Amino acid sequence: KAIQYAPTNAAAENNLGYLYMQQRKYALAEEVFCRAIKTDKKFLLAYSNLATTYLAMDQLERAEQICHAALSIDPNFVPAIHSLGVVLTRKGKFDIAERTFKAVRKLDPIHGQAVLNLASLYSTQRKFDLAEALFEEAIGLQPNNSNVHLNLGIYYSELGQTEKALSCLKKALEHDPNNVDAYYALSTSGKVMLNSDVLNKLEIFLASSDKVTPDQRTKLYFTLAMQYELLGEMDRSFDYYQSGNQYRAGLVENLKSLFHSELHSKEIDRYKTTFTASYFEGWKPFSVNLPATNPIPIFVVGMPRSGTTLIERIIGAHPNVKAGGELSIITGFVESFIQSNGGKNQFPENTKLIDLKQIIEWRKDFSDLLKTINNDGYVIDKTPFNYACLWLIQIMYPNAKIIHCKRDARDVGLSCYQQNFTEQYAWSWDLSQIGHYINAYRELMEFWLKTLHLPILDVNYEDVVGEVEASSRNIVEFLEFEWDDRVLDFHSHKGKITTASKWQVREPIYNRSVGRWQKFERQLAPLIETLKSF
Repeated sequence: KAIQYAPTNAAAENNLGYLYMQQRKYALAEEVFCRAIKTDKKFLLAYSNLATTYLAMDQLERAEQICHAALSIDPNFVPAIHSLGVVLTRKGKFDIAERTFKAVRKLDPIHGQAVLNLASLYSTQRKFDLAEALFEEAIGLQPNNSNVHLNLGIYYSELGQTEKALSCLKKALEHDPNNVDAYYALSTSGKVMLNSDVLNKLEIFLASSDKVTPDQRTKLYFTLAMQYELLGEMDRSFDYYQSGNQYRAGLVENLKSLFHSELHSKEIDRYKTTFTASYFEGWKPFSVNLPATNPIPIFVVGMPRSGTTLIERIIGAHPNVKAGGELSIITGFVESFIQSNGGKNQFPENTKLIDLKQIIEWRKDFSDLLKTINNDGYVIDKTPFNYACLWLIQIMYPNAKIIHCKRDARDVGLSCYQQNFTEQYAWSWDLSQIGHYINAYRELMEFWLKTLHLPILDVNYEDVVGEVEASSRNIVEFLEFEWDDRVLDFHSHKGKITTASKWQVREPIYNRSVGRWQKFERQLAPLIETLKSF
């Protein structure tokens, strides 16, 4: 109405854009913020909100451009400097990001979010002493801020300091009994059972559409699902998982159109017709010209929720190795290439455009990242989706060792369905779509095993939890390392874990996750029927 009566009201446009952004209607938010800026080229808040929108859309280049545009108007505009720090962090430019967050703090010494972001940045860089000091400083600045305690709790959970983590999360609730994110974090631990009064309160929250954000609503669905599963109320639990996935899908514009099982299957067929034996023969003469690299990467691949974090922990407990987590740099190379060379419709046929210079550049970028993790040893890249990039890994690192994690597809499918993925996996919200995606993944892995020359070891999750020492020895032998008993004490090994398995892999091996699908067999019928078609 305000815009209708005053079409040049930039503030009203900005407010409308903010509402769209909160609803994750990012295309609409972008359009409105751009109109606000066109109306008033010096309206800095619209610039800042537009940068935040681009961050949410993962359009980092655009976000960075908008931040610089705002700073060209006012070099001391704190929101733009802070957003620029977030962009630089997401782009992996940690040194510049650090300086940027410090610039925010110089202009605004009590900017709590900048302190938290700088702490998280240090944590990412494994500068744990600096990170913890800043988290504690943030609490000193805002001792009654529930979200500060929440962030510190998540930090401790990623470090494996379970008791400290749980204590901080409970403190977050003491300061704000309505902190949905704290309830969600406690529930993901699997170690806290909320009482019936709290569950009733959360269900009331869920029913009050005006009191929770879309992200909080999603987390409420999954929190209640996890809690009722702990209580053994499987039907009620699954109803909440289903509602959470349907709601999560509805938040993303056109999500249902982003994944088509038939198109995805055709994409796999194109992989098979492109990456033939002759394709790799063409690269053999160039492999001798590839410079030696150190550290040497080890790749752990497979479906999400197939045991990749567990395997990374086992290998990472060996003194020769450092766990790098999900580096996502190889998949990033591929995505960047696709965007620069005709888009998805031209891929993978256009990979013939890749030359030796590009491969050497990618190897250098990857090696530089690995050196920040382990300067002179082995580093694990545990990005599950690298399974689709094994063609590139063979070209970049012909002798790389690949650990392929396998698990009962029904348990994998269930576990994916039960995850509130932060990434927008368009296949993960629907059981049939999950089944189709798993089938396509299995088809591609079978093709790679017949076509590639990479050393690939299949590791079954069920075998590992059943015979951990035998499986661990098999892995260590495959990697050509000397045996070390510390491998069996992996759950005590220090190191940061940010995946959904961060709580579970700190425990000794257990087998309670084997055959979990049977608890929900009736509800999983769409998944099971789809998997049978493979």
